Amino acid sequence: MQSPWNEYAGSRLLCVNATELTSIREHVAATGDAIQPLLLPHAGLARRNAYAHIWLGISTVFGDQWRATAVAREVINFVQWIGAHPNEDYAAFSGPATRLPESEQTPLPRASEKTAPHRSAGHKVVLEPSLFDAVDRHRGGPSPGG
Repeated sequence: MQSPWNEYAGSRLLCVNATELTSIREHVAATGDAIQPLLLPHAGLARRNAYAHIWLGISTVFGDQWRATAVAREVINFVQWIGAHPNEDYAAFSGPATRLPESEQTPLPRASEKTAPHRSAGHKVVLEPSLFDAVDRHRGGPSPGG
């Protein structure tokens, strides 16, 4: 049986590739639009945010590192399940929620530490810090390099 995780030169990469992530985002947007008027009030929240509800569900069911540990089709199935059950507890999801074993997990790099594999062996290209890094610094959050 083939592993559900992408492999590159023997090292594990993100399980969810860019195309799959785009598909997941599109499913979240469509489902969020559909369930927003259906969400019941929640204690401590003035207004429910359907998109935040879905993303929180993804990280709850598949783990904070879901992009590195989940199977994209299972994440989409979960989003579709939320569309059908917008007010259910995440624990009620009975579909598969595969996670890479903890022993094989590696934390995702922070945006300021991201690197992309270069076609030449042994070389990495450092990506430029994102706009989110600048916002974090402005808010007093993580700073570059630490």
